[in-house]
Amino acid sequence: MPKFKIDLNKGLYDQPYWKLLKPEAKLRAIESWKACDEMLDKLIATGEVVIDPTIQEQRMTVKIPTNQLTKEKI
Repeated sequence: MPKFKIDLNKGLYDQPYWKLLKPEAKLRAIESWKACDEMLDKLIATGEVVIDPTIQEQRMTVKIPTNQLTKEKI
């Protein structure tokens, strides 16, 4: 299962894996991204989550099953 880095400063469509996803995988990714975005917006608005700008950005990755990709990661 290939791993891809996530750039937290970019949107979903600008992630390095986006162009490699099959159409049905893109639809699921959009739904998941929107749900997470809405949940975080609510938590930030209520003060349950506070973003500390002094903390360094984490290096996040996502594992995507090969059968969800249009071609192998190069």
